[in-house]
Amino acid sequence: EMEGFRDSPEEHYNWQRDKAQQRVTTMIHQRRKDAIFEAFSNSAPWWMTKSGCVAGHKDPLEDNLREDCYDIFAQYLTDVCLYFKNTHGITFRTLEPFNECITDYWYQSGSQEGCHFSSEAQVRFLKVLYNTMRQKGMETVIAASDETSVARSVDNFNYYKQHDALRYIGQWNTHTYHGNDNDRALLRQLTAESGIKL
Repeated sequence: EMEGFRDSPEEHYNWQRDKAQQRVTTMIHQRRKDAIFEAFSNSAPWWMTKSGCVAGHKDPLEDNLREDCYDIFAQYLTDVCLYFKNTHGITFRTLEPFNECITDYWYQSGSQEGCHFSSEAQVRFLKVLYNTMRQKGMETVIAASDETSVARSVDNFNYYKQHDALRYIGQWNTHTYHGNDNDRALLRQLTAESGIKL
């Protein structure tokens, strides 16, 4: 039941929401100037989704961000990052738009926020987000794709590489709920060869 900062494309941002998290983030920044901040999204706001639900689509293997909302979601993510910079003096080192996005965990009326993005949809959205960030002159770089397992992360990294999408990102993130030493070594090798922070 987490509120977003904006309830529709017609409404203005309401930065009074989530004040407790803003306060904690600001306190960390004040006490630790060396702290590293990453902004990440579990789901686009409900009004940008196909299902109207931030827990996912009716079909957990169906992308839930509406294609006509790619631009507005990119604007939303970057506006939030710039708000933290301009209001609180916090520059996010990375912005991660996805979270365990190829899984079948996220479904309408499920118990946790989540948004399925196929590899193809990820690449399409990353291009939009990258261009939006460059237009706004942001120092923040994109982190992706934060899959649920190391093996799935390796597969998606190779997909990005084959489709010339690595140029959009500055950091590769992954969950490690599942993975063996071979998967971990391979992912480390792939990111090192591409000069991408892991």
